[in-house]
Amino acid sequence: MKLFWRPQDGVLYRSWVGDGKHSVSVDAQLEGNGYSAAFKLAGDTCELWLFPVNVRVRRKTDSISESAMRRALVLNLRRADVDISRHARRELLKAGQVNEKEVEFTWIRYAVTVREISPDDEIRLLAWQKSSSLMPERQMVRKRGTAIVDTEQGILLVSNSSRLFILPGGGAKKQEDRMDAAIRELKDQTGLEAKSCRYLFSFDEPEDKKLRNLHKVYLVEVSNDSSKPAGRRHIEYWREGSKLNLGNSTRLIIDRYMSEFKASSFNESGVAN
Repeated sequence: MKLFWRPQDGVLYRSWVGDGKHSVSVDAQLEGNGYSAAFKLAGDTCELWLFPVNVRVRRKTDSISESAMRRALVLNLRRADVDISRHARRELLKAGQVNEKEVEFTWIRYAVTVREISPDDEIRLLAWQKSSSLMPERQMVRKRGTAIVDTEQGILLVSNSSRLFILPGGGAKKQEDRMDAAIRELKDQTGLEAKSCRYLFSFDEPEDKKLRNLHKVYLVEVSNDSSKPAGRRHIEYWREGSKLNLGNSTRLIIDRYMSEFKASSFNESGVAN
């Protein structure tokens, strides 16, 4: 197992909202899919919980709800078959953003990558993915090109009248590359022209969604900064501590971008989980 820090045996690592100074998220990548997760190490074993929806408790001391645990898939894996990394980024937040006073806030992300599972676990995983509680009877899968436009104001987001903000982008047309789809939709939604576009990573949404997006995420530099939202769309910029209402996939994509690609703003030094 490749580790950037040493986890404690017997400790259940799971996502929690925060205590005014910290916030923790745990996710797992398994057979090309991403899941909200929790894990616990014991000797040569890694006990991994996969959840079909995002699961996050409010406080570090809170337990995961019984309903969430009932829907989870629990895998007992060999410790040597998983890679676990820990990313922490800190920022001094002004008074009023998350606290009445100025505070140094730390976002922590544990990322679990499962490299190998047993044939029996593969069968269990497939059955879990196809269970009625996970996968709708009719599902549309869309290949989406997703743009991250990182400006001095923050990361560009768009929203319709519902005020749920997402990253710009959209589904690729027949025989259209997802990079071209991201550039086209960015212009349609904001009026911004792409000057350069660099592939970052792929992100597949959980299989329980009726409309499931398979994202290819690109970092896009634009040639002008005068955005003109189309129709009834709204534009905002996300920054650390922002209280914007984000779509779940947008939040996870931004978390990964911030922890893995904003090298100047994160470190892997230890803070207690």
